[in-house]
Amino acid sequence: MSAINPADSLRSIAALPLPDPRMAYGDPTGSLEEHHSAIAMVQLSNAVPEQIHIHFETAKNAYLYAWCVYRFHMVAEHYVFSTLELALRERLNELGLVPTGKGQPRGLADWIRLAAKHSLISNGRFGLGESMARRRAEDRLSDEMRKKMIEENLTEIEYSLADAKILPEDSLDWVEHYATHMPKIRNLHAHGTDMLYPTVLYSFHVVADFINQCYALPSASTGVQTT
Repeated sequence: MSAINPADSLRSIAALPLPDPRMAYGDPTGSLEEHHSAIAMVQLSNAVPEQIHIHFETAKNAYLYAWCVYRFHMVAEHYVFSTLELALRERLNELGLVPTGKGQPRGLADWIRLAAKHSLISNGRFGLGESMARRRAEDRLSDEMRKKMIEENLTEIEYSLADAKILPEDSLDWVEHYATHMPKIRNLHAHGTDMLYPTVLYSFHVVADFINQCYALPSASTGVQTT
């Protein structure tokens, strides 16, 4: 067997608590304390059942320990996407919204689309989506002001980003976007890949947003369509 980097080998007892050397330049959260704080702030609501909370916290622990084992970032992302599928499956079954026969969901994308069909999740309720749409609108306004300065030969101009208008094209169909891309990433991890990246914190925020939306209303008063 060819020699591999010690950071990718089974840790010795002495090296067990040490940071993976790649964390010095590869983690967007900086120090261990910041790494912990960043994942600790991603929370599920109290309405989410205990077994899903536990699944989600397991994924968070994998992310936390990526500080010591860099490749745990991939383990954490895979597990948090599995948590999402578990939550969607449990919630939709709880509400009696899972069709039988040929219409039964066959994977994560189907579960996401079924949840959207019954209004358990929606584009307008994604916090990250709203902030991205706002950012696009602000960038467009800034570009317009820069062009105006050039065209009118101005040396300065005053404007407020609060005046930026969000247009329909600034907002993606977030449900379909995630239904298309999340399963591809999850399947990469499930079937084996040599991809390695530390920027999986975003996935935790998105999954938490999905799950919290699904459990935002109690079962007895969801008002969802069951036909």
